[in-house]
Amino acid sequence: MGAIEAGYHFAGICSVSPKGYTLRQLWMMANGKQTAQRNANVDVAYLVWAMSEVDIEAYLLFGEMSETGRGGPVDLTPELQHRLEQEVERIRAENPGLPTVRKQE
Repeated sequence: MGAIEAGYHFAGICSVSPKGYTLRQLWMMANGKQTAQRNANVDVAYLVWAMSEVDIEAYLLFGEMSETGRGGPVDLTPELQHRLEQEVERIRAENPGLPTVRKQE
């Protein structure tokens, strides 16, 4: 396809007007959008076929389905957990208007 046709093609993928963008910018935006859509498709497929293995609440909060530690809860030693809870309580005492999140049990 020619440059003008490609520009409109990539702009269509991104749902933007091609005016003011270079062909390279449009291509990069379209590529990013398609990558994000593929990632979303994989997430949906994983949720459909591996429901019993997925902590849905954690996925909704952190966006991760695996136990890699990236974007999910961190396993802390009891000492670090205690220090963290103390610091959270100190911050809450200093800022009573902060919203809180209900603890999972």
